[in-house]
Amino acid sequence: MTNTQTPTPADPTATPRELVTVEAAAVWAGVSARTVYRRIADGTLVAYTFGPKCTRVDRAELNAALTLRRVDLPKLSTDPLVVAGIVYQ
Repeated sequence: MTNTQTPTPADPTATPRELVTVEAAAVWAGVSARTVYRRIADGTLVAYTFGPKCTRVDRAELNAALTLRRVDLPKLSTDPLVVAGIVYQ
């Protein structure tokens, strides 16, 4: 049995993906490659594999994942710290 479907050409108006290695994505995000692989495993990031040793991440998807995970830290108090009767400023 043969495949009689004609493959459809790629959409010429589509924006090309900027695929980077897991290591490059980790450096860019300031995390380890293992953290990027964990985000791939938990579904936060989508991985594109082109073979057993060729895994890539879309930079735009990495940006979106980082934006979703953004955490605003609380502001530090300017009040003096008192520990065991000693005032630290």
